[in-house]
Amino acid sequence: MTKREMTLHRMAQCGLRASLARVVCGLGWALLPAFACGSPDRGPQTGSNSNWLQACESNDECGGSIVCRCGLCTADCGSDDDCGAYESTRCAAVTDPATWATCQTSQPVLGAGICLEECEPGDCGEGRACVAAACVPAPLPAGDFCALVETRSAADRTNEEALLALVQEMRAVGGVSCGADPPTPELPLLRLDLRLMCAARVFAADLEVTRTDSLVDSQGRDSEQRATLAGYATTLWAESYVFDSASPADALSRMLGDPESCTGLTDASLADVGVGVSGHAYVVTLGTE
Repeated sequence: MTKREMTLHRMAQCGLRASLARVVCGLGWALLPAFACGSPDRGPQTGSNSNWLQACESNDECGGSIVCRCGLCTADCGSDDDCGAYESTRCAAVTDPATWATCQTSQPVLGAGICLEECEPGDCGEGRACVAAACVPAPLPAGDFCALVETRSAADRTNEEALLALVQEMRAVGGVSCGADPPTPELPLLRLDLRLMCAARVFAADLEVTRTDSLVDSQGRDSEQRATLAGYATTLWAESYVFDSASPADALSRMLGDPESCTGLTDASLADVGVGVSGHAYVVTLGTE
């Protein structure tokens, strides 16, 4: 096993050392006040069609001028102007993380972008998530493993979405030094994977109770095993966590303060991400199938 592979598979024990806080240059911490509290849970803005942004399997279920794209009644678009008939929506391009999350693939077979409801962390409500400022469907995989974390408090969901936004921004901006390594370049954005979201939530819920010093949870499962139980077959993975963290910004700063954890969070070969929060426990799980 190479040094890099060992790094990706080693335990990222963030939050276990006395002085992990670092100044992470380039991160837009000014955005954080908007993350502290979200609007009350809301459903899709319906416009003139009651099927707008509802689940679907075919165009016939949507009606009117809207179409079924990736299981969602929406409209094709090339710019935000094409979504103007519906309130508070934006055009998410094929290369947009919100589209990737909606379609659960980073290579969606779409002829154009899709219109999605605009949001800030905490706005979208149960069963959805705010990804790249757009509400996307976020049902966890069916089965016993994910069932206990399918429903989370509004505060936990808001913090999950805020941490996801900060991780994406950190990668997009670059300039992060992991230990003695040179600053990172601009990195590819990650796709929110609902299986990894389940795995991260399961570990966060366990951490909140156990405060474990290991990536092995109280049931004896490590990061790779949790991902597998959620249906994600990892070829590479990395996982970072903190507990007793005051905020999403504090959690990410402490994760980046550990060189091994930082290396995983900034690895360009990792394509997918799941974020889990339970109270003051924060988990970021990354992987590539």
